[in-house]
Amino acid sequence: MSDEASGLNQDRKNLLKRAFSMAQGTLTSRILGLFRDIAMGSLFDRAVTDAWVAAFRLPNFFRRLLGEGLVAGAFIPLFIQAQKEDPSGVRAQRLMNSVATSLAALLGSLCLIAIIFMDPLLRLLLGAGAFSAEKWFWTVRSGQIMFLFVLFVTWASFWGALLQARGRFGWVGLAPALLNIAMLIFTFLPSGTPFSFPGEALAWGVFVGGVLQAGLLWGVARVEGFKFQCQFKGSSLDLGRFYQRLGAAMVGVGVFQFSSLIHLYFASGLEEGAISAIYWADRLMELPLSLVSVSLGASLLPTLSLSAEKNPRQFWQLSMETFSLSLFWAVPAGLGLFLFAEPLVQMLFMRGEFQVDDLLRTSTVLKIQSLSLVAMAMNRVLLPVFYSRHINRLPFWISVGGLGLQVLLSKILLSHFAHSPLQTLMVAGCVSHFAVSALLMLGLGRDFLWAQAGLRAGQIFLSALTLMGPYWVYREYLKKLEPGGLPIFLALSILFSVFLFVLVASGLRSPEASRIRQLFQLWLDRLRQKG
Repeated sequence: MSDEASGLNQDRKNLLKRAFSMAQGTLTSRILGLFRDIAMGSLFDRAVTDAWVAAFRLPNFFRRLLGEGLVAGAFIPLFIQAQKEDPSGVRAQRLMNSVATSLAALLGSLCLIAIIFMDPLLRLLLGAGAFSAEKWFWTVRSGQIMFLFVLFVTWASFWGALLQARGRFGWVGLAPALLNIAMLIFTFLPSGTPFSFPGEALAWGVFVGGVLQAGLLWGVARVEGFKFQCQFKGSSLDLGRFYQRLGAAMVGVGVFQFSSLIHLYFASGLEEGAISAIYWADRLMELPLSLVSVSLGASLLPTLSLSAEKNPRQFWQLSMETFSLSLFWAVPAGLGLFLFAEPLVQMLFMRGEFQVDDLLRTSTVLKIQSLSLVAMAMNRVLLPVFYSRHINRLPFWISVGGLGLQVLLSKILLSHFAHSPLQTLMVAGCVSHFAVSALLMLGLGRDFLWAQAGLRAGQIFLSALTLMGPYWVYREYLKKLEPGGLPIFLALSILFSVFLFVLVASGLRSPEASRIRQLFQLWLDRLRQKG
């Protein structure tokens, strides 16, 4: 075997190990988050959940910008470069210290300003007169409590970036579970003292979860040997590069993050429960998206950063394979969410305060949003390709254009389809997602292995069509089921769909099917080691 082939195989192995390690933690976090959302929908009425979701959108916007990979995306390539160019470690240590110190100062100031001016900020996001006076008080107060979460979750992202640069991904994937654990505990706390309004406990759960998340990763980073000191001196050049890349990356993925604020603005003027429906649909979308594409994207960046320096051909081969592996999960997941949206929402949420109107709204939003899952998954693995090659301007301008397209489409569609505003709002988001994805694909240029990627995508889409069979069986027998039989029959239908998809993909000789078998083998090996 040639050195090049050996190096590529090793990079593949490392990538799968890192992605699998992070996916284990992410799966734990997402399942806990799903329980949290089920409890919230069941225990609180829509006025409370709308107020909490509206208040959470702003800190969650910054969490997604800073706490879900962008700090890591800007920091890891520079940190690896500093280690390579200065083997003594002094330059890397200075970069770490200056980034941590400046992030604390900047984010502390941002949180203070946001807390003081939370009322006018929310009026800008929600529009004047969107909520009743009581509901508005709940929203503003919840926003003030939760915004400090931004400081802690960004610090958690920074410590996680250090761990990722060293190849430690398990704790990074698991840390967000602490947020969901804290929120679950606070969700079930009784109303009243010390809480002054319904839903206040939910807000304090977010704050506590952020503190726990940052504390865990800081502790693990210290165990790994990272010692932090407050320092700016001697790192101005690297620090400037970090913020230049971070700023470009923040706007570069803005079409996906700003879209949540656009949805909030338009949905705040709709019927009560619309904001909550968008939130629950988003959460169901995030389960397959975060489990696979986010884990792949996070583990891909340090691998590509090293591969880009060593062997350009190997770099593009690994980029194409990761893109195809993400599609292998995203295509059947998107189609499955579209086909099984209503029974899935019914099985998970239909209890307590969650009523039939909530079911119809949430499942409708989920169906439309599922159409953009492929585009969203593509971007999670395409952006690290640009960042690892220190290309930031192209995704920046593409995403700015996508954001403008979404705003324009939202206004046009809402003016023509006023009878179904929630659906038309989601359609505008789907179109903008696909536009950004298509332009990013074209931006990869001629070096990307287009022929191989096209062949693999074709195999994946053909395999995904097999999901129509189990769905047809499910629809035919659904009307004959007793109400208690829905969860079991739905679970069996989904499991059979997954089995059939992988079986057909293997028959079509899709390389991604063998990658899935490698992941399961890796999981079995780890279980044997623990045993």
